Amino acid sequence: MTLTDGTPVQFASCHHCEAKSWRAADATRPLDLSFDTVLERTRKIR
Repeated sequence: MTLTDGTPVQFASCHHCEAKSWRAADATRPLDLSFDTVLERTRKIR
């Protein structure tokens, strides 16, 4: 998936424990993104 600011990310969720995570998809080593970071990067600029 791609966030509003153009950051490609991989989203994963566990159906057993309901955990959710986002990782930067363009990094050589996957970088976990915090929920706050994802929200910041998905804001629409007015």
